[in-house]
Amino acid sequence: MQIARDTYECTHPADEWRYELHLRFLPQDFLVEFSHSEVMLNYLYQQVWQDYQKKALNGVEKEMAFELACLEIRRKFYKLYSPSERKSQKSLLDHQEKEAGGLTRVLPPLLMVQMKPKLLRKHMEQVGRYFDSFNPMQCMLGSLERLQRCLLFHRKTYSCYLGDNRQVKMYVVVGPDVNVSSSADKSQMKLSLLVEFGDINSIVFSESTNGTLLELNARGMLKPVLLTMVEDSDGLDLANLIDGFVRMHQGLNYSCIFQKPVDDNSDYAEVMVEQNFDETYRCVPGSTMELDRQSIKMGYSLHNGKFCDVMHALYREKDECEPQDVAVKEYKDQANNDRLLQEADIMRQLHHPHILMLIGTISMLPVWIVTEFCQEGQLQAYLEEHKQDLETFTLLRYIWQISVAFSYLESKKIIHRDVTARSMLVATPECIKLGSFGFARFVDTHGSCTDERALQLISLMAVQWMAPESISSARFSTFSDIWMFGMCMWEIMSYGASPFHDRSRKDVLQAVESGERPMLPKSCPPQLFGLMTSCWSLFPAQRPPFHQLKHNLSKLYTEERKQQQESVDQQKRIISVLPRLSAWDSMSLPNESLLGHLQDVKVVGAQKD
Repeated sequence: MQIARDTYECTHPADEWRYELHLRFLPQDFLVEFSHSEVMLNYLYQQVWQDYQKKALNGVEKEMAFELACLEIRRKFYKLYSPSERKSQKSLLDHQEKEAGGLTRVLPPLLMVQMKPKLLRKHMEQVGRYFDSFNPMQCMLGSLERLQRCLLFHRKTYSCYLGDNRQVKMYVVVGPDVNVSSSADKSQMKLSLLVEFGDINSIVFSESTNGTLLELNARGMLKPVLLTMVEDSDGLDLANLIDGFVRMHQGLNYSCIFQKPVDDNSDYAEVMVEQNFDETYRCVPGSTMELDRQSIKMGYSLHNGKFCDVMHALYREKDECEPQDVAVKEYKDQANNDRLLQEADIMRQLHHPHILMLIGTISMLPVWIVTEFCQEGQLQAYLEEHKQDLETFTLLRYIWQISVAFSYLESKKIIHRDVTARSMLVATPECIKLGSFGFARFVDTHGSCTDERALQLISLMAVQWMAPESISSARFSTFSDIWMFGMCMWEIMSYGASPFHDRSRKDVLQAVESGERPMLPKSCPPQLFGLMTSCWSLFPAQRPPFHQLKHNLSKLYTEERKQQQESVDQQKRIISVLPRLSAWDSMSLPNESLLGHLQDVKVVGAQKD
């Protein structure tokens, strides 16, 4: 559920989405497993029965349709009758016809037309006697067994081409009993296994002018399985379906999908996901996002820092392509190149609309990492420069977008450790992107990060934003990022001002441990400040997780947007009366000025609303 929310709520607030439960990833013997859980069995049954009624009611054989109808009627009305009455099919059928909309609710319309009512009713009573001893769970299991045979609801089929040349067309069938298989036609009478879920290492998803391509890399296979989708829109759906089964079979808590940049025709190395990986830092070995230095034309300086320089540049992927604006980062001390490449390796695994996108790296000296270019620059400077123009609604939008990005990092088990407005970039006045992954690391199973250099790096970090446990003991976790996010929210609502700006590291630690916190910013809504203070709990475990912060901020943002729209609508109504008022002689308005009359119009308009 969290993955679904991260996928969709990064584009719109949570209140604009409607979620429906759909059981998609079923174990191999799902009927046996679900027979021990009435709740899970009921969810699956309702889902499959609704699909049957909507899409396949006329597509099953006559006897199968009668059996399914009798099982559904018995399941639905089982608890309404005593044990002796349940054996009477007549009682159940009477209830269906009189109280539940008739037999048309459970039988195919075509069958209702073909058979006379009395004959149909008689046949229903005969078929129903086979299930006299069934309880509701047995009715659901019986229906699912039959629907599994005729509808194959546990599998999903996609039309695609084998390879990348669009010559061999086939159907890919994905399901718990067939893994990833292929079929020459939709009947699925003869299936050929392509790859098993337990062997898949990575799923590479790419989109180009040639179509949507999926690359399935697996252990024991010399070459990956390449699938080109007939319908481009099916590509990501198929990738997510396979990924879900892979994670379930292999017990993984992270996605195996890696998205290749659009129209990137360079080779894409296999991404090996080992079972015994280093939890502190998972790099992607053998990456081929290597760029040609000759394709980059350096421009002007964007940032001249103490340790690194960031330059604007033009990158031309191919001679015939238009150059694109990019940002190039280079460390002044080449001894820090390992840190730069580590930063690139983490960014390579992140694909999110509010996270800075990595374009590629140059690993030969001097080492460069190349990212997308954000024309408005750092958020901190942008806030100071546009202080007079930025409304509370806009600042809330920025904060919400940042929370969405950090909720995504939380799901990826990554901590950032540099959560300040300097680390945020303004792509457009409406879109913020999280950057500066130089201090980012993967966390272990306990949610913390072990970094041997942490004590040495403290002096380079933004101490005024840091959690007390990080300042005192160099302990970093998702909870310490949450503390910093609270400070970042305060910084944004203060238009770029720094918290504890006049305090030393020692003074900051003493202040926060004694309970001192930044004051309420002038333009900050009280509800938002309440969220900030919840992030500043002295006890890490009491700080709210990012997915909860994202949800709460979404509600605040939606409410603020609603109020802004109401204000705009009210202004429009006032303006709409001005042409009529301009035709009047202001002297003809007795005992009041024109301005006073306009104020009355505004009040009347508000009362009508």
